[in-house]
Amino acid sequence: TINSTQTEVGDTIAVSYFRSAKYILQIEQGSSYQVIELLLLHDNTTPSFMEYGNVSTGNVLGNVSATISNGIVNLIITRVNSSSSMNVLVYRVILRSGAGSESITFQ
Repeated sequence: TINSTQTEVGDTIAVSYFRSAKYILQIEQGSSYQVIELLLLHDNTTPSFMEYGNVSTGNVLGNVSATISNGIVNLIITRVNSSSSMNVLVYRVILRSGAGSESITFQ
């Protein structure tokens, strides 16, 4: 729940644990709803992401950004309308880096 602040960290993951992730965010504010789908990728210092789905029942409720600080990727959710709190449900799928990952090498 995002209450008194405009911005909240929606998720954090160590850069050493993954290289890319897919997110689906569902935002609820009163009787208004929004869903965002995005891909996130990082190079250990800079996160890159692309929203490829963003649907709302009216006005946009929130926006998404990403940062890396002290080896942690932060998915940031910014509330557009500060008049009331909003609930955010976060679903993620990650592709792990390193041990335990299966990969194919092309030569």
